[in-house]
Amino acid sequence: MIADTQGKAVIVTRYFRKTSPPEIVLRERRESEGTGTGGERSPNEQAERVAWFVSNVPYMAKNAMFPGLQEIWPNSSDFLNLLGGSEAEHAVLLTNYFSGIGKTAYLVFGQVRLFCFEKKHHGFFIWHYFYRAFQRATPATC
Repeated sequence: MIADTQGKAVIVTRYFRKTSPPEIVLRERRESEGTGTGGERSPNEQAERVAWFVSNVPYMAKNAMFPGLQEIWPNSSDFLNLLGGSEAEHAVLLTNYFSGIGKTAYLVFGQVRLFCFEKKHHGFFIWHYFYRAFQRATPATC
């Protein structure tokens, strides 16, 4: 159980909604990437673009967002309206967006960190909100 922005105790699964990312994230013109004028991206390109988009939402510590309160979780819409959030909000949004583009994704609670866990046919990818697609770093696989 966690607290929402209204102070109500809710089950964390309430935050998971299949959510389509902004269309511009998926269909942005690709001239700057040297691949033509745009169009539909492959599923892997879409995942990288979505991860890049989420990673560009500023990080704010929980105690900075809600001073004096513990573990308040805004939903994905509130998170984007606040223009920033903690690791939890980033991980939930990434999980929701991955579901919205047809990926099988889960939120993984670590001891200290939260991750988005994507199931693939050959294994799993673990995504963290610090992931930057343009660095071409490969997410950890297991």
